[in-house]
Amino acid sequence: MKVIIFIAAMAAMTLVSCSENEEIDQSSSNNAIGFGTYTTGLRASVVDMPRLQQYGFVVNGYSTGVNDIDNTATSNFMNQVAVTYSGGSWSYSPSLNWPGLIGSTYGKVSFYAWSPSNPTYVVSSTGIPTLTVHVYDSTFGMNDLVVSKQENRDAQWAAENNNVVTFTFGHIFSKIGFTASKASTSEIVVDSATYSFDLTHTNAIYSDGVYSFQTNGWSSLSGFHGNDNLTDHYGLATTPTTLTSTAQIINDTDRYLFFIPQQVSAGALFVHIYYTVDGAPFDKVVTIPTTLWQIGKQYTYNFIIGDTSITFDTTVVSTWEN
Repeated sequence: MKVIIFIAAMAAMTLVSCSENEEIDQSSSNNAIGFGTYTTGLRASVVDMPRLQQYGFVVNGYSTGVNDIDNTATSNFMNQVAVTYSGGSWSYSPSLNWPGLIGSTYGKVSFYAWSPSNPTYVVSSTGIPTLTVHVYDSTFGMNDLVVSKQENRDAQWAAENNNVVTFTFGHIFSKIGFTASKASTSEIVVDSATYSFDLTHTNAIYSDGVYSFQTNGWSSLSGFHGNDNLTDHYGLATTPTTLTSTAQIINDTDRYLFFIPQQVSAGALFVHIYYTVDGAPFDKVVTIPTTLWQIGKQYTYNFIIGDTSITFDTTVVSTWEN
């Protein structure tokens, strides 16, 4: 998934793509910093254009004079400014202009953005920002989180680049999804399969961490998701599915899991799966294999359901592009 935000030093501008046309009309000043959006093919399961419009995004801006940003900077230019979408355009208040000349050099600004906003996130007070994040225990409270940055930009650079500063948002969680298939040698009919399943785990999955815009990495992992706090029913496809030997997605379009990237050891995360075979109900508890969940990657676990057993095949790991 790629969501691109433009910061445009102009009064009005039309953004054109294969899927979105939007007007920016932030200010009558021809030196104002405005916001617009551009997307390419996205899916509704993550922060896509409709959700970005719903959530908005937050921007910190650091004015550092003629110097590049460093670890002494403060968000003196924009401090957690909310950018919202209404009436076909993005806006924030009060409107701001690009810094002018300082001697013979234009003043520089660095921008850091994230979406969605969350009051539990703690933003560092000085230096290139970090976000201290807590991931909710309940699967119903888990959300995607995307970030982006543009550093050391000025009015001259903006003019040389069509007055546009581009944010390309990237995912900083690990995204977990599930597929299911029946054993290729089995003649059983796995019908009305996997109405739901529960997630259970030991105190071995970190729920808190610090994300660094500077390194695009996580540190200071701490806290644990409370034991069994993920046992709320995890919604799957509402229409019962007859499984074949070809893996099929079994989680609802909008129901993926999002975790702070980390090493998951064998025995840390269990899945209690409910399904039927030839009309008879079954439920099994299986263990998620040892996995290193990395930043911005999606992990798909495929359950292979046999006559009375459930096994895994190779976990599919992909760069999270949608």
